[in-house]
Amino acid sequence: MTYVYRRMRIALPLIVAAAVALPAQLAAYPGVTGKTNKTGGAGCTGSGCHGAQTATVTISGPATLNVGQKGSYTVTLSGSSKTGVDIAASHGTLASTTTNLVLSGDELTFSGSRNSSTWTFDYTPQAAGAETLFAAGVINGKPGTWNHAANFPVTVTPLSGVDDPQPQSFRIEQNYPNPFNPATTISFTLAERAQVRLEVFSVTGSLVATLVDGMREAGSYAVPFHADNLPSGVYLYRIEAGSFKTTKRMLLLK
Repeated sequence: MTYVYRRMRIALPLIVAAAVALPAQLAAYPGVTGKTNKTGGAGCTGSGCHGAQTATVTISGPATLNVGQKGSYTVTLSGSSKTGVDIAASHGTLASTTTNLVLSGDELTFSGSRNSSTWTFDYTPQAAGAETLFAAGVINGKPGTWNHAANFPVTVTPLSGVDDPQPQSFRIEQNYPNPFNPATTISFTLAERAQVRLEVFSVTGSLVATLVDGMREAGSYAVPFHADNLPSGVYLYRIEAGSFKTTKRMLLLK
């Protein structure tokens, strides 16, 4: 009995230390900025660019804002439940709306690990024009495993002095960037609430991905598309929104 007790006294601190150390991997590597495409931060894009130590990063939220209008955005990381991020904007103001995400200079960065794959924030543009949101994600707090999201364009319209009218027509924009590798963003506008289906096809007509399938309110939307596992070539994206139907081409170059 004495022998077993001594073994337990030795093993218990080791077990406790391990339990503390695992969640602390990311917590020991917080507060990093300058990792996004805005500043040319070291990293790569795509689900396989770091092998097993990787995170696919996407930005989602409104593609159009008025000057001074606050928009809510989400950065999503796939590949790990313990994640960290660095978020930047070309111009304007960023604000955290999630746990362990703090402002450092003019960028948002993680102050500790989170058991979540999503990070939320607000962005408020200060001038009309074309702006861009940037993001980079890391898993397990390991230097060298930063992955970049596709740059997220935001169109900022000037204030008119009156409430902006509801969009008058349905339309879908050319994907941006195009050509792309391996991620791009498809933007569309709805004049009214509608059942929306947005799909990507190969040139032979095979369904590659369904990006949107559900009811959406009137407004502007931006949807990321990742082609990490697809070969180079021409692809088609098709939208159906009520009676509105149209198809456009995009080019993947690897």
